[in-house]
Amino acid sequence: MFGFILVSYLLLLTVASITVFTDFFSGRHSSVANSIASAIGSSYRCSISSMRPYGGSKACLVGDLSGKDYTVALIGNSHAQMYGPAYISALREANQSGLIVALSGCLPTTDINISTECLSRAIKNFEEVSSDAKIKTVFIALTWHDDDLVDNTGSLFHDTDFSVRKRSLVNLVHSLERAGKRVFLLGPIAIPGYDFPSVVSRKLIFGDGLIPEFSVPRKVFDDKFSDVIEWLKIQIGVSLILPSQLLCDDDNCYFGSDHSAFFADSNHLSLDGAISMIPLFKAIVK
Repeated sequence: MFGFILVSYLLLLTVASITVFTDFFSGRHSSVANSIASAIGSSYRCSISSMRPYGGSKACLVGDLSGKDYTVALIGNSHAQMYGPAYISALREANQSGLIVALSGCLPTTDINISTECLSRAIKNFEEVSSDAKIKTVFIALTWHDDDLVDNTGSLFHDTDFSVRKRSLVNLVHSLERAGKRVFLLGPIAIPGYDFPSVVSRKLIFGDGLIPEFSVPRKVFDDKFSDVIEWLKIQIGVSLILPSQLLCDDDNCYFGSDHSAFFADSNHLSLDGAISMIPLFKAIVK
């Protein structure tokens, strides 16, 4: 009987200790952890009610929907769609509407792509946007981290140094310009490469006391992208927009702050991250 009471007491003491420790630790970190955890899955997605068939995929109509025709298009894949909150804010402030034409899992380029199916659908999107007389301005956005590609013969290749993608993107920009559009290409950003808000929020609450990394050195980003950025500046000039300027300073590129996460997962901007991009779109959509 005594043994049973002792075991029960020790079990109760252990549970109480765990509860006190958890309350203490989460009390110190819960505010930041909860803010960062709230970014999980918050990358922008078009509502079903705004969707319509368009080209080789679908488009969603966003912005000022008071009856005016759309005049702007944001094309690409989910990495175009993730800029939705900034794009929509700029459209509404300018009393304009626009399209988001997001071909998920593909690139917008028409001579190389992730697969032959992506290539076919990207060509259809390009043809639709090019021939759409309503569209005056086009933003192009994409992931810069897929280097396993196919060409228009279906042959696989690896574009590890961006030599093929950068030329393909410039070709896309110039082709749309020849169709009478103002065109802007959104450049690369540093990405965590892991599920940032989920991992960091868990580390803050249950970790070993170490502060999670909220950034990478700017040199890491520059080593990967500075050459291609400089080449694109020469080729397309002011048509190149650099979101990295808003996420990086001279020393680091940031994935979050002490009160929010800039990423919704391993590579897509969160709602807060996208909102930070509003100045880029407002400078153009007027």
